[in-house]
Amino acid sequence: MTGIRALIADDDPVIRGCEGDRLAAMGHAFDEAGSVSEVYEKLKSVKYDYILLDMQMPMRPDRMQIDSAGEICLKKIREEYAREELPVIILTGHCIHDSSKTSELLFRLANDFLVKPATEGEHTLEASIRQCLQEAGKGRAPKPDDVWLRREVYANHSTLWMTYTKTGLYKQVTVKHSLKANQILECIFTKYRMEAVIPHQDFINACGWNYKKYYPKKGMPGRSLLKNHLGRLKKNLGIASMNAEGGFRFFMAVE
Repeated sequence: MTGIRALIADDDPVIRGCEGDRLAAMGHAFDEAGSVSEVYEKLKSVKYDYILLDMQMPMRPDRMQIDSAGEICLKKIREEYAREELPVIILTGHCIHDSSKTSELLFRLANDFLVKPATEGEHTLEASIRQCLQEAGKGRAPKPDDVWLRREVYANHSTLWMTYTKTGLYKQVTVKHSLKANQILECIFTKYRMEAVIPHQDFINACGWNYKKYYPKKGMPGRSLLKNHLGRLKKNLGIASMNAEGGFRFFMAVE
């Protein structure tokens, strides 16, 4: 982990989970709040490096959400913390059409404003976080070369695989457990942070491949087995790989 801690403020647990996965991929720890009152309580006991704030939330748990809750919460935060002391990134599912309100939020209260899911183009959630941390003097905005592959295992016999790229983009693909691609990803996931080179034998064992089919030529993996799968992983998730002595090296996606 990087030592960075965030607060995710959103009343939708699914959205909190998705945003949490992205922060974890950056190496950031995080807490969650589902209402404005919970945000206030969290701030009393924990020092956060930044906050992701939804604009439409309930003021208290088990109450209806209101459009102005996020704005009320943000104004209260700014009574205690300056923008450079505690960056707040607004994340909303709706554009704000009131230009005067947008100006106040962006230039006086919030550090940035994003429309969910903020996964495409240059202005992604990850890019915004890095920029806010740099402006706030929180040290080096981390580019987690050591934590770039994440997964979420579903009950329907599939896994959501996610990669975080060097340019701040976010790629994902869902793969069925029965497919060789999933078995290869599992092998990479369990090894890439601990071993510079993942041995060929690990992939043979993970996929249940026949040794002779894996090595149709002396000492070289077969084009029809692992290499074809690695090509598809690069296309779908951006995962780069290269031959190394006894196995393969894997690298964080570039873009």
